[in-house]
Amino acid sequence: MTPERDGPAVVGTVRGRSGTPVPGATVTVTDLDGRQHGRAVSGGDGTYAVALTTGGTYLVVTRTDGAGPDAGLVAVVASPARHDVTVAGGGTVRGTLTDAAGRPVGGAAVTLIDTAGEVVAHTPTDPAGRFLADTPGTGPHTLTATAPGHGPLARTVDADPAGPPVELRFPALAGIAGVARSGDGRPVPGARIVIGDSDGRTVAETTTGRDGSYELHGLPPGRHELTASGWAPVVVAVQVARGATTPVEVRFGAPDPTDDRIGDPTRTEQGRG
Repeated sequence: MTPERDGPAVVGTVRGRSGTPVPGATVTVTDLDGRQHGRAVSGGDGTYAVALTTGGTYLVVTRTDGAGPDAGLVAVVASPARHDVTVAGGGTVRGTLTDAAGRPVGGAAVTLIDTAGEVVAHTPTDPAGRFLADTPGTGPHTLTATAPGHGPLARTVDADPAGPPVELRFPALAGIAGVARSGDGRPVPGARIVIGDSDGRTVAETTTGRDGSYELHGLPPGRHELTASGWAPVVVAVQVARGATTPVEVRFGAPDPTDDRIGDPTRTEQGRG
């Protein structure tokens, strides 16, 4: 049911104090004697619609988790009557997100998770890095932020409507760059470079270019393991410094005769970092 359809109905949008849509709100429509005539749950965009069989004056009650019920009288005729609701309860988390240099990060995904592990809000940052998220509850929540070119960020915040803004800053990431060479010093194109973390998980990979060079950026700082293959595999332990590009030269021994990438110019640019 939408406001454009004919027939008696109550339609509208449930929002928080900041104007953010509230999904999962229960909207119940009764007559003035308390008899129920319809019920709906707001969708992801906060909208709801309750179809009715006849016009009249109805009581519309809206309930959301963490907030007291909202009640209002709505006069309905032969077409849908609009009744938008602003819920007063719940918490709010607002703030700004910047990179390691203090520059605003726009278009980042900010997510708010309650103590039960449920996602209760999800919003992008604006071009100035600002965000605003409403939650049905108050108290401690987990706030996360992700954006291309940055590692994920998470911290505990208090969803207090009167609380101060939260200042989030992505940590400085790091990079690794270098050249893969054979034992006699010649560049090795088409070699596969894989970076693994301390738990053995792959965090980045690329392929050396025609001149044997490679670059990998956006790595978390700390100890990593670089594995180079294409010739006889080489494993190098690398300590990556925060906010810096660590130079690592790879030295191969004899070529791996089972790998056909070496010397194939059509494959030397694949996966370039």
